[in-house]
Amino acid sequence: MSNVLRMNSVRRKRRNLASTTVPDAIDFSEGPGPARAVVYPERELPPGGVPAYLAARKCGARSFVLWADEDRRERVATVVTESAVDWHAQRDRYRPTVDAGTTPDELFAVFSEMVEPLHDAHVAVQDGDRVFARPRPGTVVPNGKLDARIKKFIVERDLGNARNLQDFAGGRITCADLPGGQGYLRISGFGGYAGDDTSHAAQLAELDRALDTALGGERSRRPKSLIIDLRINGGGSDALGIHIAERLTDSPYVAYSKRARNDPADPSGHTRPRPVHVTPAQGPRHTGPVAVLTGGSTFSAGETFVQALMDRPGRTVRIGQPTQGVFSDVMTRKLPGGMSAWLPNEEFLTRSGRTFDGTGIPPHLTEPVFTKEEFDEKRDSAFDRAVNVLRHHGGATG
Repeated sequence: MSNVLRMNSVRRKRRNLASTTVPDAIDFSEGPGPARAVVYPERELPPGGVPAYLAARKCGARSFVLWADEDRRERVATVVTESAVDWHAQRDRYRPTVDAGTTPDELFAVFSEMVEPLHDAHVAVQDGDRVFARPRPGTVVPNGKLDARIKKFIVERDLGNARNLQDFAGGRITCADLPGGQGYLRISGFGGYAGDDTSHAAQLAELDRALDTALGGERSRRPKSLIIDLRINGGGSDALGIHIAERLTDSPYVAYSKRARNDPADPSGHTRPRPVHVTPAQGPRHTGPVAVLTGGSTFSAGETFVQALMDRPGRTVRIGQPTQGVFSDVMTRKLPGGMSAWLPNEEFLTRSGRTFDGTGIPPHLTEPVFTKEEFDEKRDSAFDRAVNVLRHHGGATG
């Protein structure tokens, strides 16, 4: 099992409310068994207080203290992080390159160069049918060609011995029965399920048809465990992801909470978090172990669905690579001349207040995802790991 270093909330009820401890820890896991906290990070205000902090944030800088213990008895180090992009410097650099004679193509190229270093797939510039954005380094934006290639590989390599292999939603959803009573559900997007009919009701109807089949509603034997494959998923409607989550629980819970920026001058200003609830659905449901396959090509609504399963009652294990790290709906702003700028302005919060923007949601178990080596050797390590974990451990992650 791979070693894992992760940020984790350790918030707890305290007997003495006047004496608070550091609420977060960085855990280290060396395999099965509990992780151990190795350091406790806490954001630190600079000497100038809040005004100095806000000024530093404009330049992308933040300061953290690393404590050896949650009671702040021993200071290990001070860490200062800086954004990879100083946006004010970026503007100063490119502003002189634009004047009244700049053509639309030249302006689009300038804007593209400005947003490229951000490596945020939800920050984009649009001009008519062309859109420029850059994903996280080392990842690939899902598209129809990639999806078709991966799907062919999976059907031939992973589903060769499967039964009841079926496609739904124009091929965007695939389900099958694996040997040993395991089910397989592949979802390449959260939308476009009903062809020309783009209504939410039509999307839900086709999704329910797929879920009724995948979860065994039309058969006497339902899957004992379920693999949900989101490794190539371009996103779409968060609501459709919640709808699926409602088929995977027998008790209600909160999927996540959303908040939006509400003060352009204050990066810390947000609306009150709004919880998004998961309520058990009517119809066939699967409440047993689930293995979720993720990777860098798991985008947007694909990621919010993964986040919606984090507090799912029952055993859920994530296998593969971190997701892309773009959760927010896109806020569009029209620019003079007809172009548009896309910006994310929301945060999706876990129960402890954590977000995964930029880094993506990490897996419990790390495996390569569709690398050249995997293709060359006809391996699918993440899929095989899921089959074995569900077979031998029922989805337990230790």
